[in-house]
Formats: sequence, C-alpha cells, structure tokens
Amino acid sequence: MTNSFTNYIKMQLLALAFLPAIITAAGIGSRQISSKDANGVLNKGESRGMGGFIEEVFRRSNVERECIEEQCGYEEWLEHAENDTHDIRKMAKMVTGPTASVRFSDYYIQCWEKVKTMKLDDPSLIDFRKACITTFLKETFPVMFMNETVDGEEGNHYDY
Repeated sequence: MTNSFTNYIKMQLLALAFLPAIITAAGIGSRQISSKDANGVLNKGESRGMGGFIEEVFRRSNVERECIEEQCGYEEWLEHAENDTHDIRKMAKMVTGPTASVRFSDYYIQCWEKVKTMKLDDPSLIDFRKACITTFLKETFPVMFMNETVDGEEGNHYDY
C-alpha cells in the first residue's frame, strides 16, 4: 500500500473513533423523547407525511380539506365530525346493520372512487366529491336530515 492511502485509512478510522463524541457535543444525542411520543410521530408521518402531522397539530380538522379535496378515511371523518357534533362517536357506535364504518366504505369510498374515475371532480366544471360525504351522512344518520326542506316539502328526498 502506498503511504498516502495508509494515511487516508488512518484518518477515516480516527474520524469514526471520535464520531460518538462529535454527535454528543453537537447535542444530537442529548435530546430524547419517550417511545410513545416517537411512535406517535412515526405513525402520523407514515399515514399522512410530516405535513399531515404539522397540519394536525396547528390546524383544526376541516371536512372540505380532508374529505372533499382529498379522500379521507373513516377515522379522519370522525375527527372532523367531532368539531361540529360532540357525540358523533356515540351516535356512530349505535349504527348497526351495517355499522357506520362499513357504511362509510359502502357509500363514501365507493362514491369517491366512481367520481374520480368518471372525472367528475373538477371544481371549475362539475364536482360531485361533496355529494359522496353527503350521501354517506344521509344514509348513516338520517335523523340529522329529517327536517330538511326540498322544494317546499319536508322530509328526506333522494335523487336516485
């Protein structure tokens, strides 16, 4: 081996030997968080990216942003719904045959996918994305819509 190559290897080994001390001096190793907090950050980062984590911390849940502009999941919808209806989780647990989460998949998710496939999601032309969440709500919680007025008549009216 040449003398310059040997010196290069020695310098690399020396740098590796001092790496823990350099990290500690920089403060990187001195900041610790609990495993629960770490898992919470990782789980949120996995599901929505770090932008989603920051958004969740600083911005209130918004159905327009989470379930109309983007496709949301059942738990995201519940989080938003709690902003407006404090007992929505209790109401959702009381829904049976099928459950509220199954209805969410049957009505909202399937509707969303059809709207996107048929390209009916352009806000400047025609946009049926909002109808997907409305259909889910009307089919799952019809009591919330019982006094809705359409063309001067009261009661539930569906355009299917």
